[in-house]
Amino acid sequence: MAQLVGPLRKDLADSLSSCRVLVVGAGGIGCELLKNLVLTGFKNIEVIDLDTIDVSNLNRQFLFQKKHVGKSKSQVAKESVLRFCPSASITAYHDSIMNPDYNVEFFRNFQLVMNALDNRAARNHVNRMCLAADIPLIESGTAGYLGQVTVIKKGQTECYECQPKPTQKTFPGCTIRNTPSEPIHCIVWAKYLFNQLFGEEDADQEVSPDTADPEAAWNLADAAARATASDQDGDIKRVSTKDWARSTGYDPVKLFNKLFKDDIMYLLTMDKLWKKRKAPLPLDWAEIQQHACSQEEACGTGLKDQQVLGVQGYAQLFQRSVETLRSQLTEKGDGAELVWDKDDPPAMDFVTAAANLRMNVFSMDMKSRFDVKSMAGNIIPAIATTNAVIAGLIVLEGLKILNSDFEQCRTIFLNKQPNPRKKLLVPCALDPPNPNCYVCASKPEVTVKLNVHKTFVLALQDKILKEKFGMVAPDVQIEDGKGTILISSEEGETEANNNKFLSDFGIRNGSRLQVDDFLQDYTLLVNVIHTSLRLAGGTVSDSFKECSQFFYMHTAPTGIRGGNLKRICQRYGDKLRYATLYDGSRRLALYSAYTFKKSDGQRRMDTPWMYEPQLVSADESGNMKVLPSSGETDQLLEESQAVLADYDDAVEYERGPLNPDQHQADNQDKAATYTLTNVVPQITDLFEGSWATYIDMVRRRLNNFCRGSAFVVTGVTVSGVTIRRGSEERMAVPKHLWSAYCCPRFDRNSPYDVRYMFPTYAAYALNEIAGHSVTEVPLKALETFLKNQTGMDKSVSIFFKDCVSENTHTNGK
Repeated sequence: MAQLVGPLRKDLADSLSSCRVLVVGAGGIGCELLKNLVLTGFKNIEVIDLDTIDVSNLNRQFLFQKKHVGKSKSQVAKESVLRFCPSASITAYHDSIMNPDYNVEFFRNFQLVMNALDNRAARNHVNRMCLAADIPLIESGTAGYLGQVTVIKKGQTECYECQPKPTQKTFPGCTIRNTPSEPIHCIVWAKYLFNQLFGEEDADQEVSPDTADPEAAWNLADAAARATASDQDGDIKRVSTKDWARSTGYDPVKLFNKLFKDDIMYLLTMDKLWKKRKAPLPLDWAEIQQHACSQEEACGTGLKDQQVLGVQGYAQLFQRSVETLRSQLTEKGDGAELVWDKDDPPAMDFVTAAANLRMNVFSMDMKSRFDVKSMAGNIIPAIATTNAVIAGLIVLEGLKILNSDFEQCRTIFLNKQPNPRKKLLVPCALDPPNPNCYVCASKPEVTVKLNVHKTFVLALQDKILKEKFGMVAPDVQIEDGKGTILISSEEGETEANNNKFLSDFGIRNGSRLQVDDFLQDYTLLVNVIHTSLRLAGGTVSDSFKECSQFFYMHTAPTGIRGGNLKRICQRYGDKLRYATLYDGSRRLALYSAYTFKKSDGQRRMDTPWMYEPQLVSADESGNMKVLPSSGETDQLLEESQAVLADYDDAVEYERGPLNPDQHQADNQDKAATYTLTNVVPQITDLFEGSWATYIDMVRRRLNNFCRGSAFVVTGVTVSGVTIRRGSEERMAVPKHLWSAYCCPRFDRNSPYDVRYMFPTYAAYALNEIAGHSVTEVPLKALETFLKNQTGMDKSVSIFFKDCVSENTHTNGK
């Protein structure tokens, strides 16, 4: 019988006590993980974290207390964990894991590395270091109630970078409180503000300036003397936001001046923050009221949710919403709290007004209520219990590795809702390495398409090698037979090259670059493909003349506006298949027009996604082409149209086709629908639910009762919401989907409940999580609806003369 030490066999317990473990990160997951490790029997632990403790950490990072605020996370975590197990040997580093001191030899000191990180760059770096050192890595992450743990082993499993990852949806507290740079940062701040004023206070959702921001090395005493907080504005003190608001009686004017004037002036005293950023501009209530504005600025025009008001308009909305929410609190009685709900008008008005006023302060374009609502509904909170579950799973996977049971290791997903088998924890087999991965393949190699005459050496270094491929300190040598050094990681050696074009060094189409990052012990071969950008010619032109057969009476819809419009005659297999109006500025298809083919409704699922090459270069043929693999990047392709990586960031959306393959019969016609210039970001529930039902219903209706050609146009209205990748706004999200068909010759003996839908009928649906049922309407009703939408003229017309029935011409036959 095996000898046990606690719940473990003695040999495994001995392995734990001698095993050296590196924990990267001492935050939400890290605190739970360190506690679990020492209580399981691990004795030799090293932990590294760059951060210091903030008040907002105290609600879930249980190793920290109020007295620790401002101190090193890793050091305090070490001291707290030693109370659980004083005999453990723990070394703490208050540093970045990307520091060159922590090289491959450093990683080889450990038997296990466990990631508890919250940012992509550090995860990529640790992944590469563990591959280089051939040390098992246990990777983890959480997002609200969701979590994941996986094991990475060189040559046996996928590495962290084998598959593309969605964009992170959490933000550092100092970004939210001090230096917002995107509208979403202001929307998060406004939601936090709602809870601080009217809801349940959460230290993790503080909205006042963050004086502990590590980037703001400023003199606190000097700043306090310079910051202004006038008596008439409420005698502002750094106290609880809710307590201060109550003391003013929730006076909207005093709240306004505190949030958008005094707090901003306080931020301006943090001089270092504004050396490389545009400084914020405070707002003053009295000054705003002195400046008269037009009715349009104060109240907006068009549909309420689509209006973008001026500063005075949002100031008035702020005042009204605060007064309404104050009344709601009073009605509920002392100690009452409100719960933020995006479907509650006063709460949504408050967040819309506060977020837009803050956007104005930080010189951002303000957003409509619809845009704010869409983004505010997708903010992910940090959940302490999720961190605890994931930390426990990390240790369990570590025990399998130390017990030489690597075959038993799994990727484990923590779900918010039980799956059909009533399981919250779902284990999956580990996937093998991706042979095309540009990190863990035996000879990593990528192809980069760019214009060698317009790309600077510095852009190659920063935008491609560091940002795209995650390198820290790349060295680049041109394979030209001379060993020309293009970029050196040694300071000063090649700085003179930075502002020169690649072509200045003889780099041309087919050139090869050897890139080495010695810190990561990583070598990448880069093949350069030169391509020149010209957005015209071939099947992309200013008219649909070449493919007018896809429109009823050869006449395209009118009254649909956009930026940098491209009329694409979609060509596949040297044959024209359908037509698409593409908005190049939004990277969004505005409509696709096609002729319906009687179909069994089957989808062609084996077709790779394609792109329109003539949006990239006039040198290309008109035939759509398969998109490059994940190991390749093409800047000109990404500039001209959407790519698959744009949808990787958009986890709540599907690629929804405007010309669906279910409406085509021929396999090549079906395949031609799989181009990203024919799809739009579609809410998953709409894509899989009511819109899919509508597409099939139209298919059956036209199959059964249309006796001639059926022309279909399916399009979108725009919302102002965009999908971002990193800091770039990549692709617009539709507000509505709409569709209309025209069948001039139809079965006159069809049942009445179908016959009135001929020769033409239409439909539209809201592209939102809620309220997305499809509404079928007559064609004229759709056109009236579209005339009131953004991006549409009053002259909107889908079909020539509204699709004239040809049945009247056959009565005498």
